[in-house]
Amino acid sequence: MSEDIVDDDVNDGNHSPPSLRRRKLRSVIWNDFEKEEDSNGVLWAKCKHCKRNLTGSSTSGTTHLKRHLAHCPKNKNQDVRQKFLSWGQAKTDGSTCISNFKFDQNQSRQDLAHMIMLHEYPFKIVEHPGFIKFAKNLQPLFKMVSRNTIKSDCLAIYKKEKEKLSTVFETIPGRISLTTDMWTSNQTLGYICLTAHFVDHDWVLNKRIINFAVEPSPHTAINLCDTIYRQLLEWKIDGKISTMTVDNLTTNDSMCARLKEKLHDTLPLEGKFFHVRCCAHILNLVVQSGLEVINNVIHKVRESVKYVKASQSRQQIFQELARVSKISSEKKVCLDVPTRWNSTFLMLQVALEYKDAFLQMTQCDLNYQVAPTKDEWENAKIICNFLKVFYDATNIFSATKSPTANIFFPELVSIRCALHEAYVCDKLFMRSIVERMKDKFDKYWGECSLILSIAVVLDPRYKLKLLEYYYPKIYYFERSEMEIQKAKNAIRDLYREYERKQASSTERSSLSGFNFANEERVGLNTNPSRQDKMNLFHQFAIESSSRVERKGDLDHYLDEAIIIVPPTDEFDVLSWWKSNALNYPTLSIMARDILGIPISTVASESAFSTGGRVLDQYRSSLLPETVEALICGQDWLRASIDGTYIFNLSFLLF
Repeated sequence: MSEDIVDDDVNDGNHSPPSLRRRKLRSVIWNDFEKEEDSNGVLWAKCKHCKRNLTGSSTSGTTHLKRHLAHCPKNKNQDVRQKFLSWGQAKTDGSTCISNFKFDQNQSRQDLAHMIMLHEYPFKIVEHPGFIKFAKNLQPLFKMVSRNTIKSDCLAIYKKEKEKLSTVFETIPGRISLTTDMWTSNQTLGYICLTAHFVDHDWVLNKRIINFAVEPSPHTAINLCDTIYRQLLEWKIDGKISTMTVDNLTTNDSMCARLKEKLHDTLPLEGKFFHVRCCAHILNLVVQSGLEVINNVIHKVRESVKYVKASQSRQQIFQELARVSKISSEKKVCLDVPTRWNSTFLMLQVALEYKDAFLQMTQCDLNYQVAPTKDEWENAKIICNFLKVFYDATNIFSATKSPTANIFFPELVSIRCALHEAYVCDKLFMRSIVERMKDKFDKYWGECSLILSIAVVLDPRYKLKLLEYYYPKIYYFERSEMEIQKAKNAIRDLYREYERKQASSTERSSLSGFNFANEERVGLNTNPSRQDKMNLFHQFAIESSSRVERKGDLDHYLDEAIIIVPPTDEFDVLSWWKSNALNYPTLSIMARDILGIPISTVASESAFSTGGRVLDQYRSSLLPETVEALICGQDWLRASIDGTYIFNLSFLLF
């Protein structure tokens, strides 16, 4: 008997003959045929498309049915396993291509697991009736799996992607920079997120979350340092670390100091630039400290917006007052979120456009008691103009897909100039605002301006010229010269270390065939071979050459003129270094490491917030190990689909 038809476990209860018992049709071919029995008891298989009858007895099998279905003139889906065409994009140039499609159950299961990881769907989605129906209609051949099975598939993907990432870390040509942050889920569990940033062989900036795990209390500097160091050892990257970027917290300061001691021997310049403070966190603290001083003015503007938006009738009156005041703005007054300073800036910006309407409203609505005075409106305008430099800088950072370290210096030095100008202006209220902001910013600038200046010098559009242009604007003459020289010395010290390592690597390579056991014999006047003599000469040549002062990559690079790029044109600094790596073999290695340093910790924090939330209720109910697999797996899969770097700065700064 054919295996396509089997008896049911339960009889129909009528004790009918065996030939008439209900049968279970297992082959997918019966989706296109109906089994019928004629008056003579002969079984037929009737095609649902052309209505033709074919032999349907169990002894006939289904091969002839499949053959008919493949050539049935009315079958729109002939031979679903071979004749479907699929549309897709070519991997090389992105052009559209057409290819044959053959259903693969295992591949479909993997795609389903990818979908769940990428879009944060619950495992239980495979048991939702609507989803099951959708999948069945989309592909009848697909056998839906259980939630435990799909969970296992997701964990398997995580393990496979982790192995692939380990291989990447083994082969990357440069160093790895780290960012880390502590967060709390709605389980009140503390999670530590560790992210690696590096520039690959193709000179593309990458970021990968390498750890997302529960950190037991207390979250002391010692415990955090030990956790991070264990992860570096597990990934076998402890000898490749360059920097660590963290928020401006005391615990992080101590943690970085301890971690620096553990990695001391492998860090560039013994860890001189290891600890990098998060630019995003600092700017947020700077702006918030200034806004606290003018909280009274902001409060009045906020309450005025609330008053107008409280009812439809007030909004209609306000719109009429705006029309009478000849206000042409099409924007609508908006309320801010007090904890996000960008929303406060936007609220002030729009409210200022409707200043005359608000002033008119004080005269026609006696209930409107929270209106700012004319002087307060003028102060709000000055504040808004002042905050614009912060807002514009933030937009530039967040609009950049791959934020290399060189983009931060020009914007931050512009903020430093704006703070200095506001501090010396004749507006006393502005001086009180800026004084607190300037103190916080100057502390950050003093600690991080050196690494920022090195990064910007490695941008061929600027080199040392940008420092020579801006430093006299923010320092007096002697201090300006001193800061420029400090930056030059730091760049040269770092370059010399890379040069020494490069020379050491070259020396080891050139002497790899030298038999050092023979060196003693040479010294004892034995009869050395010709090869040993040449190896000793090469060793002497390398050592003596290293003692001769010569012009290296750095001097050649700095001596050449800067390249001129129109402000409207995009410039990819990594692509430039990729094209010029052969011209600057040592300096390009240094540029790869420096330009890949993250000046902000957002890459870590964005893992905890997709669209502004932390860990949702569903993920909080999962085991921490499963959460780590889903978070890390999602990050790795997204990188393979959307590109290597995902950067979301705006929600943090604001």
